[in-house]
Amino acid sequence: MTPNDIFSYLEGHSPVYDTQSLAKVYQPILGVDAVGLYAYFVAFWDNGVGKYKFTDILNHMQFGMLRFEESLALLTAMDLIGFYQTTEGYVIDLKPALTITDFLDNPAYRRLLEKRIGEVAVEQFIRKTPEKFRNLSKRFSDVFTGIDEISIKPQRTSQFDWEFFKQRMQSDGLRLVEEDEEVVELYNLAEKYQLTWFELYKIAKQTAHRHVILPKRIKAFLEQEEQSFSAEFTKEEFELLAKVKTQNATEILGEIKKSRKAVITSDEWRSLDELVAMNFLDEVINVMVIYTMAKTKSANLNKSYLMKIANDFAYQDITTAEQAIIKLRSFDQRKKESQPSRRTPKPNVPEWSNPDYKNETTPEEMAKLEEMKRQMLARLGGNE
Repeated sequence: MTPNDIFSYLEGHSPVYDTQSLAKVYQPILGVDAVGLYAYFVAFWDNGVGKYKFTDILNHMQFGMLRFEESLALLTAMDLIGFYQTTEGYVIDLKPALTITDFLDNPAYRRLLEKRIGEVAVEQFIRKTPEKFRNLSKRFSDVFTGIDEISIKPQRTSQFDWEFFKQRMQSDGLRLVEEDEEVVELYNLAEKYQLTWFELYKIAKQTAHRHVILPKRIKAFLEQEEQSFSAEFTKEEFELLAKVKTQNATEILGEIKKSRKAVITSDEWRSLDELVAMNFLDEVINVMVIYTMAKTKSANLNKSYLMKIANDFAYQDITTAEQAIIKLRSFDQRKKESQPSRRTPKPNVPEWSNPDYKNETTPEEMAKLEEMKRQMLARLGGNE
């Protein structure tokens, strides 16, 4: 995109500049440049009649292309503008600003605003109905009758309802570490993967570690691609896959330790925490733990051995249990091939000492040997 590129406006209803909403809740997040750019678009909107250059905006706003692109990106991220490219140039789609109430109903928007101006200031924007008020408002079905046969079903939405998510999280004894930051991350994941709050919560609960929900682990889980593995798994490997995919790392390690009459140590807890911090999912951690405990033949988890595997997995971007098993299988195979072959050593005894030895010397060879023997004896006796 260059200053001389052409743009036009998308046809539609005349946009309305909501002064209250833009000034109170949008500007603290977007900044003066972005809100000013939005005001420019609203003022110069012409229902798609004309074609203009971006230099017209730059001259009017008195800033360069970099500030323009940054402001435009913010406006598109907050859904105030749709920005499209065509064969003839670019198209600006102006969208109305949310009302203050609708804005604050969006958990991500609200958290961003609270970070900018504080929770106390945000609370002042919330409309509160006095407790003594009696609601006399009519429902839709109370007024519009005769349409009972129409089934109105709510559409699937990716809107992330933080309050419902939070209630479920607290009832299950789960928590976030940095709630203000991570609520925004959860909202982004719900939007990106088109998940309802409950769908996202199920994944959050599944990937939680030590009762802590970690958005990075949720993202790693969602980013797992359906993979077809050319390698065939043995019956034992299929059983292992079923186990590591249905149990968390604490359960797997605890079972192994119990079978060896031991308990999980504080160092082993820290090792699991480090693997989680490296963004490994439980199914991959489980494979590493089982392999390490099997190879080291100890009641304790060998951290040095475990972290060597973890570093290798991180470098090669191992994200699933299937990949982990195939990787460790190939590692064992290379190790086996690198070892010298163990051949049966040749006995350091003459063949004739073997009772099954058969003398196949010809008469001519025997005569030569006898002659050589006679000459050697003659030299030893001094008679040549």
